Amino acid sequence: MIKKIVVTVILFWCVNAYGVPLDQNAYHWQGQSQFFEGWYFKVSDPESGRSFLFIYAVQNPDGMSPYSQSFIMAGNNSPGVSEMVLQQFDVNDFSSRNDLFDARIGTENRISGDLEQLHCSGNITNGTDNCSWEIDFSVTERWDRTMGWMQYLPNLQTYWHVGAMQAVASGRITWNGEVFTFDDLIGYQEKNWGREFPENWYWLQANHFDDPQVCCLSIGGGTMPLGTTVFDACGIGLKYAGRLYTFSFPQNLVLINYEIEPGQWQIEARKGRYKIVIEASCDLDELINLMNPTVDGGLKPYTWETVTGDVTISLYEKRGLQWAEIVTATSDLAGLEFGGEQWLGWNQ
Repeated sequence: MIKKIVVTVILFWCVNAYGVPLDQNAYHWQGQSQFFEGWYFKVSDPESGRSFLFIYAVQNPDGMSPYSQSFIMAGNNSPGVSEMVLQQFDVNDFSSRNDLFDARIGTENRISGDLEQLHCSGNITNGTDNCSWEIDFSVTERWDRTMGWMQYLPNLQTYWHVGAMQAVASGRITWNGEVFTFDDLIGYQEKNWGREFPENWYWLQANHFDDPQVCCLSIGGGTMPLGTTVFDACGIGLKYAGRLYTFSFPQNLVLINYEIEPGQWQIEARKGRYKIVIEASCDLDELINLMNPTVDGGLKPYTWETVTGDVTISLYEKRGLQWAEIVTATSDLAGLEFGGEQWLGWNQ
C-alpha cells in the first residue's frame, strides 16, 4: 500500500511539474520559445478506397520568432489522386486550452473532444485547390499513455500520443467541389508536440485488416536525442483479440530492427516471448509530400506519406525453441510515412 501511495504522489508531481494534462490531446505549450504542436486526423472508406488526412498545427506560439505561425493541411489519397492543400495562418489565429481538448485556427477551423468523442472541422485553400470538412469521431480503441513513463520526461525533442487507434467517423468532406458524405467509416487520431521533429523518422498506422480480430496498429519511430546521446526510439502498438501488444523502446527491453526506403517499410521487434514482423509498401506515386515545422527554416517538405498503403503484420509467441505464429493479417488502407532532411531529392 505504501509503495502504491509513493508512486501515485510521484506521478501527481510529474503531471503538475511538467504540465502533462490528463487528456493528452489538450494543449501542451508552457511558454517555450521553440515549440510545435500538431493534431492529426484520418478517415478511410474501404468500399471506395478513399482516404483523407487532416493536420492542424502551431509553431513557436509566443510570436517572437520569424517562423511563428499556425497552419492546416488536408490530404486526399483516393484512387488516382494524391493531393495536398496547405494554408498558413498568423500565429495569433491559433487558440487552445491546456485543461481540455479544444483548439481553433481562425474562425472556421476547430478541433475538440474528450477521450470518447472527437470533432474536427475546417475550410482551407491554397489559392487553387480547396477543401472543407466537418467530421465527428466516436472512439472505439485508445492507446492510453502511448509513450509510457517517457511522457513525464521534460524537454524531449518530440512527444507522441495516439488518441484513437480506431474510431467510427461520420460527416462530410468537400474536395474541390466534390462532396463526400459518409457514416460509420474508419477513423484515426493522434498528435505530436515538442521542440521539433526528429532528424529522421518513420510512421505506420492501420485499423482495417482482413482478420477482424486484428483491430489496429500504430507505429512511431525515429532518432531521439537525450543529452549528448542520440538513439533510435520506437513505439509499436497492436490490438489483437482484445489485447494490446506493445513493443516500445526505450520504455521496455525491446530489440527493434528496421529498414526504411521510399515505398518500403520493414520492421521487426521482440519483447519477452513475443515478436512482431511488419512489412509495408506503397506505389511511389501514392506518396503525398507534406510539410513539417523545423527549428531554423519554418515549414519544410521533409515528410512523405500515403494513407492507402499495404501492410502485413505477423505476431509470434516463443514456445520452447520455436516461434509459433499467433496471427498474420493484411490491410490495404494503411498510413505509411517516412521523413527527415536526408530524404530530400530521393524522387529527383
